[in-house]
Amino acid sequence: MPSPADYVDARTAAAAILGGFLEKADPPISFVYDGRSSRDLLPEWKVTRNSATKGDRTLHTVTWVDPKTGLELVADIREYNDFPAIEWTLHFSNGGAVTTPLLESVQAFDHSWSVAPLEAVVLHRLLGCTSTVADFAPVTDIIVPGFKARITPIGGRSSNLAMPFFNLELPGNRGVFVAIGWTGQWAAEFERPYLSDSLASMGSIVRVRTGMALTRMTLLPGETIRTPQSLLLSWEGDPAGAHNDFRRLILRHKTPRIGRKPAELPIAACGWYQFRSGNDYTEANQIDFARLYRKLGLDVDTFWVDAGWFEGGWPNGVGSWFPRKEAFPNGFRKLSEVVHGLGMKFLVWFEPERVAAGSWLHREHPEWLLSHADGATVFNVVRDSPRNYLLNLGNPAARKWLTDHVSEMIEDSHIDIYRHDANIDPLDFWPLADAPNRQGMAEIRHIEGLYAYWEELKRRHPWLLVECCCSGNRRFDLESVSRAINLWRSDYTFHPAADQGQTYGISHFVLLSANGCKAVDAYGFRSLLGPGMCLCWDPRLKEFPVEQARGNIALFKRLRPYFSGDYYPLTPYSTKENAWLAYQFHRGDLEKGVVLAFRRPSCALGGVSVQLGGVTHGATYEVEDVDTGKIAMYDGKELADLRVTAASSPAAVVLTYRRLTSSGVPVLPMRS
Repeated sequence: MPSPADYVDARTAAAAILGGFLEKADPPISFVYDGRSSRDLLPEWKVTRNSATKGDRTLHTVTWVDPKTGLELVADIREYNDFPAIEWTLHFSNGGAVTTPLLESVQAFDHSWSVAPLEAVVLHRLLGCTSTVADFAPVTDIIVPGFKARITPIGGRSSNLAMPFFNLELPGNRGVFVAIGWTGQWAAEFERPYLSDSLASMGSIVRVRTGMALTRMTLLPGETIRTPQSLLLSWEGDPAGAHNDFRRLILRHKTPRIGRKPAELPIAACGWYQFRSGNDYTEANQIDFARLYRKLGLDVDTFWVDAGWFEGGWPNGVGSWFPRKEAFPNGFRKLSEVVHGLGMKFLVWFEPERVAAGSWLHREHPEWLLSHADGATVFNVVRDSPRNYLLNLGNPAARKWLTDHVSEMIEDSHIDIYRHDANIDPLDFWPLADAPNRQGMAEIRHIEGLYAYWEELKRRHPWLLVECCCSGNRRFDLESVSRAINLWRSDYTFHPAADQGQTYGISHFVLLSANGCKAVDAYGFRSLLGPGMCLCWDPRLKEFPVEQARGNIALFKRLRPYFSGDYYPLTPYSTKENAWLAYQFHRGDLEKGVVLAFRRPSCALGGVSVQLGGVTHGATYEVEDVDTGKIAMYDGKELADLRVTAASSPAAVVLTYRRLTSSGVPVLPMRS
């Protein structure tokens, strides 16, 4: 971890934004209330401020109260003392006796930076998940005078098409990360207005606003709502290094934990494809499948039961969360006992928000369900399925039943990892549930309910990991990654170039992600190497290459610790089959790391030069090729221009390294 002294300018920048909350009535937020801007209103409202230091953070609470209507605005703020970072969530409450005037255009973050007219401003971001080859591809926007962009996901799922993580690179080797915590329909606006026709002031302001895509509502007496969470991390120096500051912040303060340790992603065995999309699952064949992995020496640490185990099967049975009696006469209890006896954890898939017509929830509790408009085109991962409904997690009765029912299953079967899928676009449903002048309320209540549901499951079952899936994972955001891991980031699977590209892009912001792997060959398997892995192998096949599979699992376990370290892209991003792609993960605390370099099938070049990040000039490093076992010694300076070669294509070169000696010379910067 860098020391606080390493962040002098960045801390000053973060303090300036925090000062808007603590020192003046000009916080970095905005809204319109009863037709008036918050810029005009807040100086007129009564304000109180309280602060308290707790461990490595200082907690601030700022409260404004409108003396006319009783509307209360509370900003709950965390100031991180080990990073130049602040985060906050806003809460609006009606403390009056009557319904409030209209509250609208709520921006959980609204701030402008001054820049010189001709200075460059660059926005670094990622595409989200759409189950295409471009999932999580890096995007660079050059923000010139006149630039204006509104970035938002589609369908009400937070990383569907667009990711809510941004790195705004400002002039002078400085910048700020802006991360949004909202597992619904957020929006972010980036603007560099002309302001005037004068060259002297052209584009001298860069403004960023984030919040829910639509808020226009009144609040009833006693009613409270929250906004998306906002996180800002200021940085100075090299943009590539800045991404590692963000990764360290996420690892230390946001990553789900088991006990005191950050969660570690599993390498899991899953038979969903092998058992007809789970519809042929039985207690007996899943016990046999788990035992076969152990018999063959395939040392996975988790056994995964995906969709299809429930009454009605996949996909038409969603909403009937009861194991099929003919297939699982003991529920999951016996299967779980066998899996745990084999030394594995037990993972089970659910999709509680989507309810199919004719399912148990649809028959027994239609009052808990939200419906879409007749004739609407509703996103659904499965064709020709019955009409789908949305279980309203904003309904306390619905959420209580779901929490109690799933919790009982977790306890009875000792489920270690609860997998929460969501193959439905809730934005097809929420607006229809909103009354006039209550736009956004159904979404707020649903997202609040989702968080409450996850948190209560974890409170009741301290060992539990929540895994967030969502047609791949279209729900990456600051709030979701702080509560859940991810083991299936995209449904565009089993394509090595896309697998490599997904790791390349998403590693800038997200630490705990993985995907499914059918490949046993070195190139295909290594294209998925990352923090975790779901193995979709079928070791029952006569020709299954057991020795290669064992070696793959051993390699994964050897490399797994590196993926929580710093990340460096070593080549330009590409999904083309005629290119090299390479990246590096570096554990500064261990002075070790790994380089993964891929020569794709049509690539004519036998080698590529890469510059490693995090290595020290003057130190001696031992570099090992995991395929040949050959070890070579390098000076840190030599690693600044390492040549990686492969005699044929496709090829996946894996090089591990560790530092042997040190001269105490500072770490080399990463070349752009």
